[in-house]
Amino acid sequence: MAWYLAVLIMLTFAGLPTAFKHNSTSSTNTFVCYYMATSFFPATQVPADLCTHIIYSYGIVSPNGIQPISSADLQNYKTLVQLKKNNPNLKVLLSLQPGFESVVSAGSDVMKKFAKLAVSFLSNYGFDGIDLDWEFPKSKDKENFKLFIQILYAETRPVKMLMSAALPNSISALGGYDVPTFASAMDFMTAMTYDFHLFIKNIDNTTGYNSPLFTPKGEPKLFSMSAVLSYYLNVGFPSNKLLMGISTYGRSWTLTDAAKHDLHAPAKDKGLPGPYRHLRGVYVYPDVCVALQQGAKSVIDDTNGAAYLYNDTTWVAYDEKATILKKLAWMKSQSLGGVGVWAMHLDDNTGVCKLGSFPLLNAIKSNL
Repeated sequence: MAWYLAVLIMLTFAGLPTAFKHNSTSSTNTFVCYYMATSFFPATQVPADLCTHIIYSYGIVSPNGIQPISSADLQNYKTLVQLKKNNPNLKVLLSLQPGFESVVSAGSDVMKKFAKLAVSFLSNYGFDGIDLDWEFPKSKDKENFKLFIQILYAETRPVKMLMSAALPNSISALGGYDVPTFASAMDFMTAMTYDFHLFIKNIDNTTGYNSPLFTPKGEPKLFSMSAVLSYYLNVGFPSNKLLMGISTYGRSWTLTDAAKHDLHAPAKDKGLPGPYRHLRGVYVYPDVCVALQQGAKSVIDDTNGAAYLYNDTTWVAYDEKATILKKLAWMKSQSLGGVGVWAMHLDDNTGVCKLGSFPLLNAIKSNL
């Protein structure tokens, strides 16, 4: 859900009754799939019955309401919303990311104007709700962001429109979030529990897991899914609204020495373009499958709930069915609301893995 990743590969109300809940909140079966249109996975190929919620990424926040990033988005909106004809239980939301500052810092009148225009826009295209993916509000934005959410909630509630949000993978980015406000207003929140490691020269230059369930020995305590989600529960995010974020992509590295290929091995750069989608530093799931078919060696780290592969100087942290099942078991043990996935278009929709269409997403659906 991170904006930079999207570019590379194309997270208590006064006076409001806390008992009110939208119909989407359920015990453990919410399955949110973020979707971004690409040439290899157009909206016309999105299945109607795989996820409980599909969130289209992204729309732009502006003082004049929601703006599409491109004119092609408008047809994609219609295509996804039409899926509800085949699956009446499906909910389709629009995620907003760029432009929050232009409204949140502009005062309550601008916020109210945006909220009214946003609801009109969403209703016009048949969306069931709105997802907030500001990456990330700063501490100075906290009170204004709180007010923005209250105003938006007051507009969406009468028309029974859903509100959701993406949450950061680092508590250092949580300063701009008012927890009671999010807990009251949101139907669900996806913690972006991935991107714990990616190659950054002179900062993160030893191999590391993209999305481990548990924190590997020797790493900061909160560098894992379970640690971040546990923190969120401890500070007051309700378990039934909190979703575990699962990634369908991995992060790749170029090893300094091919003979040193364990976790925390020295690396000199992000990985070379993958064998299928040809992205530097990123392996979508078909890249993983092709690499393994071409002889890469895989290591499953059952202790930490993660996996990696290596071949010569290429090293890739990724997820596969076994690690996902381990994560789902932990998610259930914590009574979380379900799973949010970044992203549909990064799973295998072509059959190259020889595991059927969307093997990772189907593994989640079958075991949620």
